[in-house]
Amino acid sequence: MAYYPYSYELIAGNAYVKADDVIFFVDGPLEVNGEVIFSTKEDLKKAVVITGELRVLRRAKAVIVSAGEQISSSAGEIMVAKAYPEFPWYKGLAVVENGIAKVVGFSGKAKIKRDDWQDVSIEDELKIGQSLKTFENSWLEVSFDKSLIRLQANTEIELKEWSSFEDNSSRTVLELKQGKVWAIINNDGQPFEIDTPGLIAGVRGTKFRLDSSDESKPPLIKTFEGNVAGINDVGFVEIEAGKQYDPKTGLQELVLDDLDRANLARDELLGKPKLIVKDLNYYTNDSKVLIVGISDADKIIVNNKEISPKDYRFSIEVDLQYGLNYIEIIAKNNDSSSKAIVKQVIVRVGEN
Repeated sequence: MAYYPYSYELIAGNAYVKADDVIFFVDGPLEVNGEVIFSTKEDLKKAVVITGELRVLRRAKAVIVSAGEQISSSAGEIMVAKAYPEFPWYKGLAVVENGIAKVVGFSGKAKIKRDDWQDVSIEDELKIGQSLKTFENSWLEVSFDKSLIRLQANTEIELKEWSSFEDNSSRTVLELKQGKVWAIINNDGQPFEIDTPGLIAGVRGTKFRLDSSDESKPPLIKTFEGNVAGINDVGFVEIEAGKQYDPKTGLQELVLDDLDRANLARDELLGKPKLIVKDLNYYTNDSKVLIVGISDADKIIVNNKEISPKDYRFSIEVDLQYGLNYIEIIAKNNDSSSKAIVKQVIVRVGEN
């Protein structure tokens, strides 16, 4: 029997494959170079080539199936025909949109690679095939819809894939080329994968840290919330919350270090809305005062009066009484799990 170093077998159901020089067994070996969708139903096996080509290896001969063609196999007979997009068995797996990530925060020095490396700016878009990197004493945060990846110092990542499909599913793949990332994944259970040499982290909603390998240390996964699937040459391991894993020492209890503590503290800040209130005069003879400020919160509550900021700005008039007036300003989001920001100001009505 021939030996194929990178090979898989489809036993039943459907599969979307994007690969180069990978063998898939469906009634025999099929070599994938591009994007191919496979389906099995009873004795009928089918495959549609989206991009690239599929080589069907049979009896020392190879049948080439090109993009836009499909192949079916029944009772050993192979048929190649034009692929029609209305075929329901694979229509839902067609890519309808490629996502774009955005830089939402950074400190220190960071760059983005488009055609060449450029200094990064807030709101810079990261598209498929583009990269981000940080330097010494720096970090950067990039948003993927509801998920966030924080690059630590001396880290480089590339966005390999972020695709949405017709069946409302999605798939995101990042490559960690060097360094360390902190990930907060909120993707409604859709596949999110970060690859690094020697280890792949596959997640469906969690908080974790992934370190790439270097000359002295193997790759490392630390899970803080949820579960992470670690995949390497040895096999598969599930790293649940409170555990850490590297291929050398195996699965262990999670041990916090200074980098973990710094990221957890940063997460705490990110979970709170921002609130800036314009300075007020401590003394006044007026019966009312206008509270003016800026906030990204869903609502502002001032002495039990609730308003919603417009374009991040708000203003509200508050009645005053003679003497000391304690005014409490609360910024909070509609999400019940988020934390509120509270500020207090004091205004004295009467003689100075």
